[in-house]
Amino acid sequence: MKHCPNEDCESLVRHGSIAEFFDTVDVCADCGTRLVAGEAPRPQPPTFQELETIYQAADGTQAHLIRAALEEEGIPVKIAGEALMGAVGELPPTMLQVEIRVPPEFAVQAREIALECETGRAGEKTPA
Repeated sequence: MKHCPNEDCESLVRHGSIAEFFDTVDVCADCGTRLVAGEAPRPQPPTFQELETIYQAADGTQAHLIRAALEEEGIPVKIAGEALMGAVGELPPTMLQVEIRVPPEFAVQAREIALECETGRAGEKTPA
């Protein structure tokens, strides 16, 4: 068994798996790359990463403003609880919190940015 080692192979992009070929074939039919002996390595499943809540917004608008400020700094963001805002009056107030969550490695920086947004200082540069 042979497989295509090209990470940009059309087969990998199209099917989500590495193309495998019989030993009599020398070149990938999709991308023309020279094949490598052996079975194709199986892709590792993505690992679960717990996100950390760094801020509880008053509403969806505030959450999206903070999200935009965080994404501008290259911080990945997830907004949780926004869909429940339509149930105001039917659910207990503790369930109607819009949370901003980020990967743990960005939590400290993200909290600082969220607090700057809250106080209206987001985007201000300190004089040098």
